Amino acid sequence: MLNILRRIFKKDKGTGTVGPTNWAVLAKSVGLEEAEFIEIRQNESAVWLARGKPFTMGETELKEFQDTAEASTFLDQTISNNQSKGFSLLHAGCSIPGSLDFDFLEEAIYNGAREAYQQICRENSEESVNGFALFTDYDGMTICPAAMAETTFDDSDEDAPYYRTNPSEWPYTTDAGLLLAYRIILVAAYEHAEIPFEAEIPNYFDNFFESCTKALERLDRERHFGSGEQREKFLLLFGVSDGGPTKATVGRLNPASIYQKYKHCFDD
Repeated sequence: MLNILRRIFKKDKGTGTVGPTNWAVLAKSVGLEEAEFIEIRQNESAVWLARGKPFTMGETELKEFQDTAEASTFLDQTISNNQSKGFSLLHAGCSIPGSLDFDFLEEAIYNGAREAYQQICRENSEESVNGFALFTDYDGMTICPAAMAETTFDDSDEDAPYYRTNPSEWPYTTDAGLLLAYRIILVAAYEHAEIPFEAEIPNYFDNFFESCTKALERLDRERHFGSGEQREKFLLLFGVSDGGPTKATVGRLNPASIYQKYKHCFDD
């Protein structure tokens, strides 16, 4: 039986708050991409489960048990049973309702973006990939990778710079790598009534966007996107799909030559 990191907490009678949630994310892969996920969260005697295709909320249910020990046993058994069915454990640990460990999220984005970029390069090895982006929606409830190559757009087209700076126009994407990061941020999207022991996460948007940017900065420092002359031709972006990257973010993520070349395409 898997020994999940756990502690037993009781509700604070004065505040009505609850203690940390034990949670785990599992995935079953086909090739290098996840094909199905299971997420399970246990707080005291309640267990919430979600299951479905990656990058969806999935089908959910809430189970109530007689006590914390029975709920904990169900958590362990669910993990163990699904591991025997071919699921891999992506993460098991604790979270605090109403908060998000943004350092942990940054690490998940860093690892996931690296895997996604490497997968895109493998799948398009005949191309010279010269752009990579992470983007989310205006609610900050998705995280998607995209890439382009030197031959993706016709530079004789006067609109080519705008296509090159719009990741939603980029053709190369993958479902590899970012499932754990997606499950971490998705808790902020669920109705709190559906996960009754969760709560609103303060300053979520700014911290999530900063985690994405910092993860990409780390990958760039490690030269995953090239160095020298090669890096001077590579565009690295993070932004909102319906709002686009901002000049400040583009400036953080790119050499000055890239920023000067494309800054007219971005909002302040």
